[in-house]
Order: sequence, then structure tokens, then C-alpha cells
Amino acid sequence: MTDPIRYRATLQPTQSAACYVDFPYDLKALYGKGNLVPVHVLWDDRVAYQGTIAKMGGPHPMILCRTDVVTALGKAAGDEVGLVVTHDTAPRVVALCEDAVAPVAASAAAQATWDALSPSCRRAYVDWIEGAKRAETRASRIAEMVALLGEGKKRR
Repeated sequence: MTDPIRYRATLQPTQSAACYVDFPYDLKALYGKGNLVPVHVLWDDRVAYQGTIAKMGGPHPMILCRTDVVTALGKAAGDEVGLVVTHDTAPRVVALCEDAVAPVAASAAAQATWDALSPSCRRAYVDWIEGAKRAETRASRIAEMVALLGEGKKRR
């Protein structure tokens, strides 16, 4: 296990409100894996993030700074941030919302799609459902999720 890596980086823009930072270290030398390294990141010593270091075609691997993290930091592309990066060796598990378990299980296709989703795709569905303010909205989102999963679709 590698000790946490601390460094500063500049937030780089993406086509969305999210940003990314370069990870200027050799993944293979540090983690024994050349791509898609699961990590915990502490941004500016106050905002925690669980994600993946990925090679996306640039000169360095990158770490995504999701929109919610950018907002919590009160920063934007071009701003400097401090990072503490720790290798995450625990299994990634994102549980389906309790009230969505039965509707998803009722559709073999929806259940198969859910079971095949990556943790980040699962989290997108769970966050969307849990973000509903009214019970009616939550119920309609669960129904829509089951339909989308039944068609083999991810939530974007």
C-alpha cells in the first residue's frame, strides 16, 4: 500500500461544470496498475471524494472533480486545489435504494442491467432518486429507472 500522496494542482475545465486535475505520477510504479486505479481524494483538506484515476489520452492520468465537489470547494476551472490521494483497496459497493429493490427485482432485464453497472453508474441512479424532494417524484424516478434499466440504459 502506498502512503497518501499530497500535491497541488490546477483545476482543468471539461465540457460540463465538472473539472479534472492531472495526476503527475506513474500509476504502474505506485499501484502496480496502469489505469483505472480506485482512490479516495481529499480536496483542500475538507471535501472527500471516492473515484478513479484514469488515463484519458492526455500526457498524464487524471482525477475527475465532480460538479458537486467543485461547488462544495467554491472553486472553478483555473483555481488551484490541494489533494490528498489514497489508494482505495476496498470493494466498491453502491446499494440500491430500499424502496427500489422490489421494482428492480420484478424485471429480470432491469435487475441484470443493475447488477452489471459500475459503482459510478449505480451512484448516478441512487443520487438521482435520493435527490427527489417529494414522494411522488421519488416514485416516478424509481419507475423511470426500472424502465431505463429494462432497456439496458445507464443514467447520465
